[in-house]
Amino acid sequence: MDSGLRSCDPVWMIDGTRIDLNRLRQIGWDTWNPIGLDDDWRAAGGADEYDSYLLHVASMIVCGESQADAAAYLIKIASEHMGLSFVDPQAAQATVAAIAAYAESTRP
Repeated sequence: MDSGLRSCDPVWMIDGTRIDLNRLRQIGWDTWNPIGLDDDWRAAGGADEYDSYLLHVASMIVCGESQADAAAYLIKIASEHMGLSFVDPQAAQATVAAIAAYAESTRP
């Protein structure tokens, strides 16, 4: 297995492209936000609450995985990892679509 960074790794995406983590955060907070955190939480140092999930979705999209698979990932995170009894699949799909559109807009 190759241990080097590939062009679709999240670290590479942030350090080697024009993808802005703050923009991913904005998408996640405005569109997905499965646990309903408010602006006070974000301002108090919680802005990175969803970073790993959003970076993973961006990586999936850049690596050519389907939007359906990326949305399924967010749904699984919310239901299994976060333990939520209600998960909004439309919010997950809208988040993935927004990340995909944003990632496409950063291509040279």
